Amino acid sequence: MSPEKAAKQAANWLMLAFKSIVPDNYTVGAGHFRKGPSGQSFLLKSESLEPFSSAARKLVPLIDYYPLEKCIDHLTNYVVEEKDAGTPLPRVHEHLRQKVLQFLQSFASQGEWEVVYAVRGVNCSEGPFTLGQCRFYLMDDHQFALWGRRFATGRYNPPANAPLFQSWVQHEAALRGQPVAVARVRATDQDHARAKGRSRIEEVINLLRYAQIAIGFGFGTFPEVGLRNQYELDDHSIVIRVDQPSCATNKSGGSGVGLPLSILRQAPAWNELERLIRLDLSARNELQLRLATALEWIGQAALAPSASIRLVAFVTALEALLIEESESAGKKTKLARRVSKLIAESDADAQGRVKEMEELYKARSECIHAGLVDVEKAELEKAVRFITKTVEALLTRAPYSTANALEDILAQIDPPLACSDVARSRWVAENAYFRWLNEGCPHDRDVQHWLDAEREYICTTILRGRPLDSFGAGRQVETEGGWAE
Repeated sequence: MSPEKAAKQAANWLMLAFKSIVPDNYTVGAGHFRKGPSGQSFLLKSESLEPFSSAARKLVPLIDYYPLEKCIDHLTNYVVEEKDAGTPLPRVHEHLRQKVLQFLQSFASQGEWEVVYAVRGVNCSEGPFTLGQCRFYLMDDHQFALWGRRFATGRYNPPANAPLFQSWVQHEAALRGQPVAVARVRATDQDHARAKGRSRIEEVINLLRYAQIAIGFGFGTFPEVGLRNQYELDDHSIVIRVDQPSCATNKSGGSGVGLPLSILRQAPAWNELERLIRLDLSARNELQLRLATALEWIGQAALAPSASIRLVAFVTALEALLIEESESAGKKTKLARRVSKLIAESDADAQGRVKEMEELYKARSECIHAGLVDVEKAELEKAVRFITKTVEALLTRAPYSTANALEDILAQIDPPLACSDVARSRWVAENAYFRWLNEGCPHDRDVQHWLDAEREYICTTILRGRPLDSFGAGRQVETEGGWAE
């Protein structure tokens, strides 16, 4: 979607909010209060909050990991400014559209930032390493002092004699000796850089979790953002602008050492997945976006607090890979058939894989709908096997490895067996007609001929998977010279 079209759609939503906002004259009601440039306070009623969220979600694909809450805040300011200025209603939409468009255009010019997050469960015993677009290393004394001088000066390359503030040493001491992940990103401000950097790091961590699961090291300690557990902190981060002075740190409250990279690299399709996560979001095709989403679900499965939630996350990862958004019916059968086509070693093996996948989906449904609180270890192992083999097939086996979208894959493994309603009606009508001819054109058999044709359609084009133009015996007409089509 172009920025112009997105700005227009967002303005449409914001008009709903504009009409529901009222000046705060000590009004009693549910909602939030916001001051305009003049100092006048306005009440954003509950019904006016949803349009802001809807408008922001329309813009998300165009704003490159920009925090949703900050986007909503910008949109709220635009609407309050127009209300505060007393803009006549016929002119409000165009004003809002222009402001949203300017906001979107600001993303064309972004600064370069480096974002650092403390991570746990990552093994740096073999030295610093780079994975995807992220670097991992220990925040030793040298690195800790370097970041302290960066913080003091706001410069990525500080002078060698730059001071090291005692406040830095005291407040950021928890970072010393911790493994950290570093991502270089382009962003508009610190919050944008922090959100985008964390997304990059989380994606790489999901690859590490996938590898740990895939090579069979169980569900123990997995990598995640945060300090090692002797600290009561969920995460600890630093963000600095590389191309001009700016630096900030962030902590929020709330161990173990992960596997060496040399072991993790043995996971199926590791090299292909690493190449994928090196790509910017805008450079990924539809199938690559699906793989990244599946990685995220696998990463969540690794951290799940129970086996049942873990199983649901694994099956959801398979759905993210192989089910179209529009396919709401028959997902169990479709998923089972498609997984089996990708991972089965032979036609005979495929039937067994279909049955196993259907049983796995049934267990997933019981976890969600029937309150199943636990699942067997064998079911989790089966889910892991199906996930890793599916990912490996999509990324390493021709012709799937050259596909750009799921529809390219489905054309190979699960082409549609049924036709459109119009084509189906034509097929049945022709078949019934030839049955009528073959029986000598009776006057009281038309309904039966139609039902027989419908039955043959189901048997030949759906149950047996024969092509649509295989009309069967109903097409044959007896002539003097024998049978003819």
